[in-house]
Amino acid sequence: MSKNEAIQWLGNRGQMMDVSEIIKCKKVGKYLFILFNDNPNEVIQYNLYDTFGECEQGYCLEDFKWTKNHIRTRLTGEFYENR
Repeated sequence: MSKNEAIQWLGNRGQMMDVSEIIKCKKVGKYLFILFNDNPNEVIQYNLYDTFGECEQGYCLEDFKWTKNHIRTRLTGEFYENR
């Protein structure tokens, strides 16, 4: 998902933002992960099927990798089991 698509998705849920507010974003399955300028140390997880666009989870950027495999281990809980 592009930054513009992420902004559109958030805007459709009442969160008006500008594309310049997003550092990076990635869609994996039904989830969207966004790193915002105003909190550059936390990656925010959204459920794309949520009609309100509320944050479901936050991850420390220091421990976060943008690969699909790493994100899947976060979603399934395997990341925490293997620590």
